[in-house]
Amino acid sequence: GGPQEHNLRAGTENVAGIVGLGAAAAVLETERQERYDKAAVLKKYMYKHLIAANNNFRLNGTMEHALPNILDFSIAGIDNAILLIALDMQGIAVSAGSACEAGAVEPSHVLQAMGIADAWAKGSIRVSFGTGNNIEQIKSAVTAIKQTADDIMRKEKICE
Repeated sequence: GGPQEHNLRAGTENVAGIVGLGAAAAVLETERQERYDKAAVLKKYMYKHLIAANNNFRLNGTMEHALPNILDFSIAGIDNAILLIALDMQGIAVSAGSACEAGAVEPSHVLQAMGIADAWAKGSIRVSFGTGNNIEQIKSAVTAIKQTADDIMRKEKICE
């Protein structure tokens, strides 16, 4: 590094980046509660109409002690990879877990540590709610997830 950085790193500070980060933080602070509340409404809707209303679905974790913008649930007896592909083909973007678990074959170590059986953990789906989402999208996603999960379960029973 150069002497202007006390020999710790090369170059000078990214002033534009620093100012931009400060501006973004200020905007976020003014919108924080509104974003939090909106995400919580979308999450509660999906929980009520998808998970609480169906015995083949279960919440991973709790609603009370979780972020308002992430919902993680499992579907009994379904391989999440099959469900993810089917939903992606319908334009619904969900994941099988956090980005750092992408591509993992084994069930999430976090879900296992929570005591969730592998049969449920292998069917884990994670939904993230963002500022661009609205209630109509969530209603559509709930319908598609239910229908797609039912279709997969029906096909698997036929093949048994």
